[in-house]
This record gives sequence, structure tokens and C-alpha cells, in this order.
Amino acid sequence: MDEYHIIADDKMNVVKRNIERIKVAVLIHLFYEDQIVLYQEYIKKIPAFIDIIIISSKDTILEMFDNTFIKIKKINRGRDISALLVAAGEVIFEYEYICFVHDKKEKELKLKADTEYWVKNLWDNMLQSEAYVYNILDLLANNDKLGMLAPLPPHGREFGTWLNRTWGPNYEKTKKLADELAIRTEICRECPPITYGTVFWAKTKALRKLFIKDWKYEDFPLEPMKNNGEINHAVERILQYVVMDAGYETKIVLSSSFAAAFINKLHDELNDLWEQMDLVVGIRSYEELEQYHSRIEKIKKFKNGCEDIYLYGIGRIGRRCLRICRILDIIPKGIIVTKPDKEQVVMEDIPVIGISELVSLNGAGIIISAGKGHREEMENELKKRGITSYIFF
Repeated sequence: MDEYHIIADDKMNVVKRNIERIKVAVLIHLFYEDQIVLYQEYIKKIPAFIDIIIISSKDTILEMFDNTFIKIKKINRGRDISALLVAAGEVIFEYEYICFVHDKKEKELKLKADTEYWVKNLWDNMLQSEAYVYNILDLLANNDKLGMLAPLPPHGREFGTWLNRTWGPNYEKTKKLADELAIRTEICRECPPITYGTVFWAKTKALRKLFIKDWKYEDFPLEPMKNNGEINHAVERILQYVVMDAGYETKIVLSSSFAAAFINKLHDELNDLWEQMDLVVGIRSYEELEQYHSRIEKIKKFKNGCEDIYLYGIGRIGRRCLRICRILDIIPKGIIVTKPDKEQVVMEDIPVIGISELVSLNGAGIIISAGKGHREEMENELKKRGITSYIFF
């Protein structure tokens, strides 16, 4: 199971002078000029003692940064992965800890909102504030087993990676790369990785095996690169296994501000999900979700012994029962109520019938679809009329 660290970003929990003894660099790969303003806001929050290395294939971008930054020009091939493995390969091990981040831009309109949220996820959870960076470094420094901190996997309406992680077409390529790097850690098809996007904080000694290979720009595909299944996608997925092979752990990290906003986002999404499940299949709670399959089987079995089905109850539980009946292609002959309302004679195209109007059921069965507080009263109404063919929803 993934372990999450939520780190305060509004206050510093460390003694600065202890952290500032550590040799640290933030490596930033940039490609899109029109996004630089966004990333500069994060760059301003990096503590002054940390080296900032700007990597780009574009002189126009490198010229946007003054000489207080270390600047590396790369070839426009391999994107952020070649920036890490080729362009910065020689300088990384001058540092004890590094952070690697990069820009990202989506051209496909339907993915734009999710991609922008993913970028926020990546950068907020790496460089949310100066205090946050100090707290991240303190966590790494005081946890001997911790080798890498990665942001949350992508999550959104189009991106289901966090909830439904899979290898996609990347498993075999990742396994092949592991063999090339002499990674002894088991890479299991049933256990997809947690590292996506090649953004992380790490102890450089945990990454050494990633650089066993003499990486060259020619190792990476020419543009346009496929969205999946390339060596780039294998590298981002192998990170945690490289770290594990070195004897360290990889954990997911969230800034406290991002985590708070993310919980609110999840609340809204979950509420939408329950509303849709209620509308489509009549489920509005975890209890009903757990009962769903047993209710399906119970109603199917009951229907097999009845010529017709009636529901007894017109409230929200009655509506949920009706939705399950429709999933099973069961059309109730009527909805029974104890006290008829002259203004409600149908419910979702099914006639509403007062219990006093029942004369003969002729082999029909009744599903009592009401809360526990009303079941006994409704059961007594049926028994008074000699009706014994019923079940509780």
C-alpha cells in the first residue's frame, strides 16, 4: 500500500542552518516559452542556498535566466528524460539531494484541464513554498530509509492513473531496462509503479544505477513521440525500482495546501459519483454498495417464483429498488402505498396503488422497499390481508 507524507508548507519545522549544510540542487527542464511565468513563481520559492539548474534546448529560454542560475543547453530529443539522464548526467552526483521538475503542455483540448491540474500537482508537491522545501529536505535527512519523494500520480476526469494504475504498454520495456541497469528488485506486473511524470525529490546515491547506462540522445525517439510505450515512459516507471534496489523507499508527498484542496476536489467528485450511481443503479451509500450484488440475486430469485412483482414503498428506497428491477428487466405491475396521495398516481411510469385497493395478487410477490423504521408497519399491513409472498429490499 502506498504511504503518503503530507508536509506543512506554511511554516518551517526545521533549523535552517542544519539543512543548509546539505549540497542540494533543483534541476528544471523547460521547453515552452509561454509557460515560463508560471514556473518562475515556483522558482522564486527555492531557498537561496540551493543551486538551480535550468536545462533547455532553446536559447530563448536560457536567456530568460540570469547568471545566478546554472544553465545547460541540450539537444531537442528525449524531452525531460534526456535532460535528466544526458544533459545533467555529469553534474547530478555533485549533490547529495536533487529535485527534478519539468514543464508540460497539452495540445488535445479534452485533456487540457486534467494536464494543467497535473502540472499543479507536480510543482505544488515539489516546490510549494520556501518552508515546504526546507521541510522536504528535513524529512529526507532524518529518514535513512527514504530515498525518493514523488508527487501524486495523475488524477482527473480523463486521467485515472492514481485510482486505476496500470502498466499499459510499458511493462516489458521497463523490465528490459531493469535488466540493462542490473536492477535486482522484482518488477511485478500485478503491482504497477507509483512514479509517473519523472518529477521527484531524491537522494542522489539512491539513483546511481539509473546512470550505469551511458545514456545518449540517440537512445530516445525522434519527435513526434508516442504518448506511451517509449523508453521515456519506462524510465519514469523504473525510478522507484532503482531506488529500492539501492536499499531505499519511495513515498508519495503532498504539500499541506495541495492536500487540503485535493480533499475538497475528491469530495465534490465523490458526491457526483454517488448521485450518478443513485440515478443509474440505485446506490447512494457504501452500505448499499456492499448490498448491491446480494440484492440483485435476492430479487432475481424472488421473481422466478412470482408471476408479477409489486413494490411496497414510494420513497427514495422504493426508487432505488425500482432502478435495480429495471436493470433486471423487471417491470413492477404497481407501486403500493399505505396512504394514497391523489396527486401522485404514478412513479416513473409505474401506477401507484393504495394497499386498500388490492383485491387479489394472483401469484404476484411484493418487495417491501422502505427503511427499517417502516418495515414492521408495512409487514403488518400485508399480514392483515393474508399476503405472505413478500421480501424486504
